[in-house]
Amino acid sequence: MEGFPNGLAFDSNGDMFVTDTIGGGVWKIDSNGTVTTWVVDDLLLGTLPPGPLGFPIGANGVVFDQGENNLYVSVTDKSRIVRIPVGADGSPGTVEVFVEDAANMPGPDGMTLDPSGNIYVALFGGDAVVSVSPSGDISPVLSGARIQNPSNLQFGVGSDSNTLYIANFAAARLLGLVPGTPLPAVLSVVPGVEGGGLTNTVAFQDFGWDPNHTGATGSVTYKPLASSFTATVNVADLKPSHTYNLYIMENDLTGKTGLDSTSYVFTTDEAGAAAINVAKIYEAAEGAPLPAFQVHFLVVDKSVDLTGTLPNPLGVAHPIALACSFPLGFLQLSVPGVTPASLSGDSVPLFNYGWAPGYSGGNGSISYTGQSPTFEATVTVGDLKPDHEYVIFMMSSALNGEKTTTEMTLSTDANGAGSLDISHSFEIPEGLPLPALQVHFLVIDRSEALPDAINPFGIENPIVLACQFPLGFIQM
Repeated sequence: MEGFPNGLAFDSNGDMFVTDTIGGGVWKIDSNGTVTTWVVDDLLLGTLPPGPLGFPIGANGVVFDQGENNLYVSVTDKSRIVRIPVGADGSPGTVEVFVEDAANMPGPDGMTLDPSGNIYVALFGGDAVVSVSPSGDISPVLSGARIQNPSNLQFGVGSDSNTLYIANFAAARLLGLVPGTPLPAVLSVVPGVEGGGLTNTVAFQDFGWDPNHTGATGSVTYKPLASSFTATVNVADLKPSHTYNLYIMENDLTGKTGLDSTSYVFTTDEAGAAAINVAKIYEAAEGAPLPAFQVHFLVVDKSVDLTGTLPNPLGVAHPIALACSFPLGFLQLSVPGVTPASLSGDSVPLFNYGWAPGYSGGNGSISYTGQSPTFEATVTVGDLKPDHEYVIFMMSSALNGEKTTTEMTLSTDANGAGSLDISHSFEIPEGLPLPALQVHFLVIDRSEALPDAINPFGIENPIVLACQFPLGFIQM
């Protein structure tokens, strides 16, 4: 057995199939340890002259389909997956290209199969994970700065079977071939938003930023409380059979904003519709009081250049067919000592960020109506000082950044609990494409003054509670 053994997979007979990365073949090793060359083919060869690693990277990851009727092999240098039919006697059929796409599947490495027959592929050359359907359609699964040269992946077992575990190799950064700090690790993500747990849906809006098309619709469904960000985007009434880019912007609690340079490329069907699964792993910023993010989506038509005549306020030089009506808020990580929030409908929990020295209790939430001529909400608090008067500080932000503040009084009972019903009419600035606002709440104890403000708002009183993420709503 001379060559470069790399990926391996077992069939139901216990025979092992091992890829030869340099020789462009697959070995078969039976349960007795007997080695035979099962197949050799030019479609399994890497590139010559070799790339920066110094040797060709051909046949690599390997996986059987559910019926063991085909063996799939990734060919890293060629951004290719080949399909090898398996005969009734176990012999290989004609090697054929199953999918080859350097733009959407660069550098495929390890592969695994889900119960629906989709192949999940670690993109060593793309810092990402994609899935390939039985018909060969490629869909993004995971991207983001945290994932670096993933080399292999596998689903968990039993109750953990929905979790995808990924070996983050980080080789290019370790070898200095790509700038940046190498972060080798084992990552995990639950693809899509299927399964249990809270989900939330935010509508997409046609803001008139695509001069060539109007009337598009869409939404994103996501998990606001999760160890990683997973979402499903559904769009409709776009151009039929047309390619778009889905971009993601994020903003953490330190105010840092970023636009993911890795977009999700998708093509609509003949009716102008599409569904896109999104998954990202975020790292909480140092100094952030809570590992929470806001996320915003843009659907961009990059086939049209609008340089010099930008119809949008974001500086994007292409038509933006759709954007979130308001940003998404979600918690990335669990918080030690805090029970996970249980939400229903439009409700956002209140959290003690430590901005009230000497007081560690407090809990609450804001339930609100997402679409209403007036803003209707109920603030509920508990575990605060008994028989005490607090100020509810309500801040709003319109789509142009214009902000307002309103103060209200809430008194707790003998158990430190209380509630306040709010009905408020906001003034929407003129010229905005949508009468949408974000609203944020603080619960402040005005009975005590602090020598120095210890919160990011510059308020010189203890803030006992604040929203875990701002509320978004369309006022209309």
